[in-house]
Amino acid sequence: MSDQEKAFYSTVAFDFEVDTSIGWLELVACNYRSDYDLKSHSATSKTNLEVMDEETKVLPHVFELSLGVDRCIYSILEHSYFIDRQNDDRVVLKLKPYLSPIHAGILPLIKKQEFKDKASKLLSNIRRDFDVFYDESGSIGRRYRRLEEIGTPFAFTIDHQTLEDDTITVRFRDSMNQERIKIDEAHSFLSKQILL
Repeated sequence: MSDQEKAFYSTVAFDFEVDTSIGWLELVACNYRSDYDLKSHSATSKTNLEVMDEETKVLPHVFELSLGVDRCIYSILEHSYFIDRQNDDRVVLKLKPYLSPIHAGILPLIKKQEFKDKASKLLSNIRRDFDVFYDESGSIGRRYRRLEEIGTPFAFTIDHQTLEDDTITVRFRDSMNQERIKIDEAHSFLSKQILL
């Protein structure tokens, strides 16, 4: 940043910007204010604000970050929004799993009581530590799509095989790949995936 652009109190100033559909947006303004603030305060208050750094007296310096949360959220959403033209214009919000407002959907394949019972067991195992959404309305395909549109990275489906061996189908939002895991492994699965 040129001397004309930076504030009078800044020794060094620069911005972090992101390229968006409406142009470059400033996300973070950074100003190295050196000892300007404490020197001014010390002079006004007649108080010595120096501190000891090993055996040397120093006046601390300030590095200021100014950040607009609304712009950060906007850029995250814009860069995560995806239309999959190869799959019927499937709309996906490809948020990183740790940013997703809902970590997993729990979807019983049909509304029979034995499916609901297994879904309830899964829900009670993971809802304490993860944000999950239970959905039994509509076709399974529509439920997957609803979760994908809001950025949910994983869907756990309770199906006929679940009743036989206590395994569930995990569907991955981005790839649409599926794999089977034990109901009791869902918590550790999410723990590993959310931290990636």
